[in-house]
Amino acid sequence: MEILSRAQYDKLRYMANKVKHSIGIFGGIAMVCAALVFDLVSIIPFVNIAVAIVAWIFFVLWFYLSGVSFSKHPHILGVAAGSFIIGTIPFLSMLPEITAGVAANIVLTRMQEKNAKQPTP
Repeated sequence: MEILSRAQYDKLRYMANKVKHSIGIFGGIAMVCAALVFDLVSIIPFVNIAVAIVAWIFFVLWFYLSGVSFSKHPHILGVAAGSFIIGTIPFLSMLPEITAGVAANIVLTRMQEKNAKQPTP
């Protein structure tokens, strides 16, 4: 049996408590950039409803493929539905609701994953 130094023990303890997020930093940035593109296209009149539907399907699939479960994270469906409803209302669709919804989902998912990991004593 090997005896660990204090630094090695601290490093092992840090690695054991490190949270593996389903959506990484670069994945989150890519999602927000894609949402910005959808928001820019949704400014065009009479296209906003189609853009809202396509964006909703696109991001639901992207979150699902990233490993974010809707049963573990029910807030994603609520925020996505709210964003979709705002996107279908003509004058409210000029707001960046898709970007706000995606950013909120990313932040909430990462916070929930971080809080789910309990530190070891």
